[in-house]
Amino acid sequence: AAMITLLWLLLLQVICSAAAAAADDPRLLQVQIIIRHADRAPMYEFTSLESAALFPRGLGELTNDGIRRATQQGSAFRQHYNELGLLSGKTTEAEIFIRSSPIKRVLMSATAFATSFIGKGIGRVHVPPIHTTESEDDERVLIVHDSVDHRCKVLARHNISDQPLCRAALLRTAIIKEYPDCASFNYTQIEASVAQAENPNVTLDAALEKCARGDARKIQFRSLSIRPGVAREFDASRAGDVIGPLMSIVSRNVDDAVKGDTIEGMRTGAPIRVYYTHDHNILAVAQALGIISEFGERNPEFSSAIAVETWSSSEGFDIKIVMKDGLKNPFKPVAKFRFLDFKNRISSYTDLDPTKIQWDDQAKNVYTFQQFGKNTGKPSTTVGPVIPRIRPATETELLEPRKSHTYEILLVASMLFVVVGVLLKRRNTYTRMY
Repeated sequence: AAMITLLWLLLLQVICSAAAAAADDPRLLQVQIIIRHADRAPMYEFTSLESAALFPRGLGELTNDGIRRATQQGSAFRQHYNELGLLSGKTTEAEIFIRSSPIKRVLMSATAFATSFIGKGIGRVHVPPIHTTESEDDERVLIVHDSVDHRCKVLARHNISDQPLCRAALLRTAIIKEYPDCASFNYTQIEASVAQAENPNVTLDAALEKCARGDARKIQFRSLSIRPGVAREFDASRAGDVIGPLMSIVSRNVDDAVKGDTIEGMRTGAPIRVYYTHDHNILAVAQALGIISEFGERNPEFSSAIAVETWSSSEGFDIKIVMKDGLKNPFKPVAKFRFLDFKNRISSYTDLDPTKIQWDDQAKNVYTFQQFGKNTGKPSTTVGPVIPRIRPATETELLEPRKSHTYEILLVASMLFVVVGVLLKRRNTYTRMY
């Protein structure tokens, strides 16, 4: 009897606490993670034959360190959003949607990230589907395609004439000359030095290493800004064309989260949505959100991520922007908008014909864990459902007689969950959007 009385008192205390929490505590409804692929080999050339031997998959391909770091980044994000209450004890496929550029290094990064983000079963790796498109040419959201017309406009602004090719390399050469420590190298050497510097076994020429550790990433930032039309090369029309489709998807997902929290019975998509992409796209997203200065005019790190969080409270809806520039850097809140302010902020990028946007449901191809195994050169691991570990009863527990008020405890516990659920349920209050 004393136990039942104690449980009833506990129930009353929890009800009071839950009522206060329901009124004041903000809740994270959704996060959208836009993330660059992990460490790769140089894109154009190696600085030496010895360096080339350290990257057996070849130019532009994901490295073993990249796979490891993408996995570590997945663990970091899982821990972060578990602490914020967005994840359940065991993340299911219904809770996470992952879309990737169809380039192999990006697909592999997404898979490595997902294996640790969603968790592992006993003897198996459980990976949610990695949604993608047929080919690089088919992808219209997560790749920034080159444009000769845009390059010509950029070169014209810099008084460089190169019709009809309008080669961006001419502008890159001019940019490099502004940085004395790198001025004796061409862009492909500089790009290679940055990629190779991530490998501790690589030995670079002393002058090239000084460039790589110094101004190389500033040169990369300015070079990468050309194609999407951002930062110093900002072109509103080009930036809108480049990042408009992804920002439209992000905007729709935010709308779904808000509707799901205000309309009884409204079905919403996965609360965790991951978009694996490239450095051009990361810079373009940062431009659209007004946070590009956070990169300090340096190229985004491998696995650099921007998270768009949708929060709900009694005061309304907030959109928070969080950066994590690579594995080594911490989560950093960089911006916060009210719901309508966020919509206004990105409106110039989302004013597109919706019929011309490649929405998530049009990414119909799926990259599997078996394909990942082939791409890494290792046997694939069986993919199956997560198997929970069941603790066997001890001998003492098996022999000890049952002395519990099972029915009463279950009744009180059921009532507790029902009451707390009702208190925490938000009502249809559209004024909270403002």
